[in-house]
Amino acid sequence: MPLFTVRMDVNGELTSIYIARWIEDIEYKGNTYLAANFDFEFQQSEGEMTTASITGHDSTGQIQRLIESSRGAAGSEVQIDIVNTMTLDREPEFTEVLSISDTSVKGGDISFKLEMPDYLRVRYPRRIAYREYCSWFFKDERCGYKGSAQTCDYSLNGRNGCIAKGNSANFGGFPSILS
Repeated sequence: MPLFTVRMDVNGELTSIYIARWIEDIEYKGNTYLAANFDFEFQQSEGEMTTASITGHDSTGQIQRLIESSRGAAGSEVQIDIVNTMTLDREPEFTEVLSISDTSVKGGDISFKLEMPDYLRVRYPRRIAYREYCSWFFKDERCGYKGSAQTCDYSLNGRNGCIAKGNSANFGGFPSILS
């Protein structure tokens, strides 16, 4: 089930709206997500980037008033959490945060147009495997080096590398990769 948290700046104060596409209100992580009937869809035209939108009806007018107070909600963000209603004590199955690029309000019908990230420009996997180069930051938690040296050349065998510092067990590279 999708849960939507819409965060917008209303008169200089961050305000969140919690909405659930469900038949009844949902308590999740200390917040009450109000049951609402809305659609979440993706659109893609040939040669265009994919866009997403959330459309629904605001029968109370509460969301419309907040949108008007936030100057249209453009630049605000929507966090989408997909949760299992049988395990609401667990983390969501999926989470994505998107920016609102446009908002439309017509007679109680509300539509948020969302900016989609360009996934073709995202490095995946986030970590690249190097044979002779350590991917950890020097002296961070994963590096684990606690000595007095102030620099590192991020190598395993270099003059200023992990072996020279007695820290080879924490080397963040993959020496078993064949070159």
